[in-house]
Amino acid sequence: MKAPMLKLIFPFMLGIFIGAYYPIDNKLVIFAGLAFFLLALYYLAFLRLKRTWWYATVFNLCFAFVGYSIVSVHYMQRGPADFSNYCPDNYAWAEVVLQDMPTQSEKTVKTKADVLKIQDSTGWHSVSGKVMLFFRKDSLTQQLGYGDKLLVYTKITEVAPPQNPYQFNYKEYLQRKGIYYQAYISSDQYRVIEPASEISIFSVAYSLRIKMINLIKRSGLSPKEQGIASALLLGWDEDIDDETHQSFSNAGIAHFLSISGLHLGIIFMFIGYMFFWMGNSRRNRMIRGFVQLVVLWFFAVITGLSPSILRAATMFSLITVGEMFFTRASFYNNLASSAFILLLFRPLLLFDVGFQLSYLGVIGIVVLQPRIKELINVPTNLKLAKSLQNTWNQNFATSPFGKVLAKSVQGIINAFLWLVQKVWELTCVSVAAQLATLPLTFYYFHQFPVYFLIANVTVIPFAGFLLATVIFVVAFSWIPVVGGWIVKLLSLEITAITSVTSFVEKLPNATIKDFYFDKTMAILTALFILCYAFAFVKRRKWALFIAMGFSAVFLVYVGWVSYQKEGQHKWIAYSTRNHLVMEFLDGNTSYFLSDTAVVDNPKLVEFSTQGYQRNNMTNNRINLSFHDKYVDSLFFVDQGFAAFGNTRLAFVTPDNCKTKSSFTPTVDYVVISGGPKLRDVGELTQKFHFKQLVIGPDNSRYKSQRWQSQADSLGIPCHNIVTDGALEVIEN
Repeated sequence: MKAPMLKLIFPFMLGIFIGAYYPIDNKLVIFAGLAFFLLALYYLAFLRLKRTWWYATVFNLCFAFVGYSIVSVHYMQRGPADFSNYCPDNYAWAEVVLQDMPTQSEKTVKTKADVLKIQDSTGWHSVSGKVMLFFRKDSLTQQLGYGDKLLVYTKITEVAPPQNPYQFNYKEYLQRKGIYYQAYISSDQYRVIEPASEISIFSVAYSLRIKMINLIKRSGLSPKEQGIASALLLGWDEDIDDETHQSFSNAGIAHFLSISGLHLGIIFMFIGYMFFWMGNSRRNRMIRGFVQLVVLWFFAVITGLSPSILRAATMFSLITVGEMFFTRASFYNNLASSAFILLLFRPLLLFDVGFQLSYLGVIGIVVLQPRIKELINVPTNLKLAKSLQNTWNQNFATSPFGKVLAKSVQGIINAFLWLVQKVWELTCVSVAAQLATLPLTFYYFHQFPVYFLIANVTVIPFAGFLLATVIFVVAFSWIPVVGGWIVKLLSLEITAITSVTSFVEKLPNATIKDFYFDKTMAILTALFILCYAFAFVKRRKWALFIAMGFSAVFLVYVGWVSYQKEGQHKWIAYSTRNHLVMEFLDGNTSYFLSDTAVVDNPKLVEFSTQGYQRNNMTNNRINLSFHDKYVDSLFFVDQGFAAFGNTRLAFVTPDNCKTKSSFTPTVDYVVISGGPKLRDVGELTQKFHFKQLVIGPDNSRYKSQRWQSQADSLGIPCHNIVTDGALEVIEN
């Protein structure tokens, strides 16, 4: 079948990609460009040149420019009415309305809000724009909900970029969602001036979502089971502990805990089966399709409109609309059309990890799964069972008992072959999806679950049963006897699934973690997988040779990167919260120097350090404390001093800041750590001969800024990690 949208979606996405990095802020240029391309299309169509390469080129350029224009207009939304134009540098009053369900962490409650009004020195202004709010967690903030209007007194600041090399870019992540500012609010800095009162599809959906979550929490399930049940039904994974998240991730079924096309497909089919008694007249098709569309999108809103849900809901909607009018487009056309519709309204979804993985996974299943399935011919016509029955009838079935036994054997063989066939089909689906998403999985997550097939084959088939049981728990848990049995059934199902994930996770070398994988590797991997897939599907030798060529280039590049990392010699002082952490790298060996709290619990700084360590391929790490005494041919640390190659460092702490010495040592760097009672950094020039001052991140902002001002006035080179981020020094 023809798929015209498949030809247009690629130039459209290319335009979005270019526009995201090089947008235009002039609407006149955009309108002029669109007018030019539309006139060119009309001119070519009028001349009936549709089959020429001119027409195809102009048509593709037109769609590329449409994508480019959409992104540019998206960035133009921050116009004169944006609240950032009135936002003072200090604290100010603002009126906001919450636009999302608040999520809770250990110390804060986070939610997205629209800014309606803001006050500056000239008065109140009606404004627009989004801000991410972080409330200090208490009993009142836990009662905040979608649609609440608040008056807040806070300092709204621009989201800061990453403070460490190769750290997760939270600023870019929020910008993709149209959020550029954030604010931290304590308990006495806000009040609810108008509880949520406006009735809309979102308010009803979020209210229902909260009620369902509360029903699950009151059902009698354990906290761990409550978190898994809420994630399965509603996509609410805030109540899942880190250990469970990690276990499912290591087993290769992290997607099981997030709402995806699988869950929506189950609901879509269930709604269709509910109307099996209806005929296939136009009127009945319209009624059935309308109900399916309403249920699909209402469920999508309840679950938070994640990219994978948006993709599945849009695709099922296109299929439903087609069936309502007795037309059915090709799968590829539906897939491309759903992507076009989503990107038309939310162009920056193109850069969302969930959006990319969702579409690639579906493409991999449709394209690769049939070919992989052909590799092993699992009997489907049950010839073996029939042959065995005939042999038995001819030789042994001389009595009614023998015939019954023959029938029983045939039934057992039939059931066994059916089970083998289904397991093989599911295996093919898992392998196809894994291959299609492999480059992005490696690039974004830097891990690979070795035994993903075991968990996918044993757990995923029961997703429908588990989802149905969760729905029954929400619907009937209030009934004393029936509800109790359903809750026990759900508890047993979750226990079985977590047992499988725990078993897979504990297998030898179950997960390959934290390996280096950059954009070049991702592109090369995608290219040779694409060529291998083309050669496999289309049986083309030339594609196989090209794939082998890309594989060779990939291996050469990996070898070159490894060689580069083996020759590195550098050190870094990380920007962390309340801890001084330094790492000295020589090739693949690193000396990780930190305080005793980090030595006892490295996860305290893992978010800040993991990306840098992964990027530098440090597989041999020596963990040391500032209080340790250590010396080898390359590194030394003892009594407030450290040396790495030709670099010398001295540490000024509360314990030694007043210590006097009979001589003045010469060092390259003096590091202030722990907030010592140091009135003037000029005192340090009497204690050390040094080239640069480093203010550690475990000092207060007030002290660090005062010391930096003093250093600047004295002409002392200074790096303030508190305000400037990590310090990286590459040695020759």
